[in-house]
Amino acid sequence: MSPFAELSGPDGIGRGTVSLLIRLVGQIGRTSSFPPPLGHPRWSDQAVIDYVGSILSTSRGRGMVINCAVTATSDASLERLLLVSIRRFLIDEAKATPVGRLRRRLRTLLAKDSRFVSADRLLAGEEGWSVPGNGDAVWDGGVAELTRLTSSVQVAAIDRLNTAGPTPAAARHSLVTMSYEAVTRAVGAIRAQLLARFLHERFQLDAAGPPSRADTASNLPVLSVDPDDEVEVLARRIYDDLSAEDVTILAAEATAADSGPTSPRDALFSRLRLYAGSETGRDAVNLVIRWCASGADAS
Repeated sequence: MSPFAELSGPDGIGRGTVSLLIRLVGQIGRTSSFPPPLGHPRWSDQAVIDYVGSILSTSRGRGMVINCAVTATSDASLERLLLVSIRRFLIDEAKATPVGRLRRRLRTLLAKDSRFVSADRLLAGEEGWSVPGNGDAVWDGGVAELTRLTSSVQVAAIDRLNTAGPTPAAARHSLVTMSYEAVTRAVGAIRAQLLARFLHERFQLDAAGPPSRADTASNLPVLSVDPDDEVEVLARRIYDDLSAEDVTILAAEATAADSGPTSPRDALFSRLRLYAGSETGRDAVNLVIRWCASGADAS
C-alpha cells in the first residue's frame, strides 16, 4: 500500500509511511549541512532511522505527517509536502542549538562586513557565505579540512559568548577574521551551518558552558567526564545545551516533583526525545537527569 493510501485509511501511519520518511530524511540529511542527531558522526542509516523515530515519537511530529496527508492529493504531492516539513523540523532544531545560535550571530556580523557576500544563490537557497574572489565556487569539504586550512591563523581566544546584546568587539573580531580566512582559504562558498560548526569547535565554545547556569550555580560540585565514554560525552553535550530553567525542570522530574505541563517543559522534552532512538542516547539523557537532580556541574 502506498504511503498516501495508507495515511488516507483508518490505520494511519504504517510501514509505507515510515519507509518514505526514512528515504526523505536520508535525502535531506545527506545533501545539506544539517547536523546529524547527537550521538552520530554523520547521517548514517542508523542516524536516519533514529531521527525518524524521534519525529514519530512526538505528537507534533505525527501531527505534521497527518497534516501533510490531509493536504496532499497524491503520493507525489505527499512527498513534496513532507520534504518541506522535514526541512522545517531540522531548521527549528538547528536554531535551538549552540551552533544554531552562533549561525544566527554570524548572519548579523558577516552581513555588516563588506568583504563577505551571501552565497544563498549558489547553495540553492540554503544560507551560506563567500567572498567576491571565489566566484561561483562552492566548498564541499568538512570541519576537519577547514580546521587544517586555518591552522596557522592566529586570533584572540573567546572565553564566552554573551547570550544577549551586541557581540563584544574582541569576540566579534575573532569570529569575523576566522570566518574570512576560512572562506578565503576554502576558495569557495561555505554553508552557514558548516561555518558555524567549524567556529564552534575552533574556539571550543562548549568549554565555557552555559553562562546562565554557571553564573547562578558556580558553587556546585564538578563532575569529570571521561572523553572515551561515549555516553558521558553525549551527556555533556546535552547538558551544555540546557538553560537554568531546563535544569530545574529535569531536577523536579528526577525527584518526582510535579512541575506541571508547561510550555518550557514540553519544549524541553520534545528536544530530549531526539535521543530516544538509540541506547547511547537514552543512557546519556538518564545521566543528564541524574546530574541535574544532584546539583552537579558537568565540567
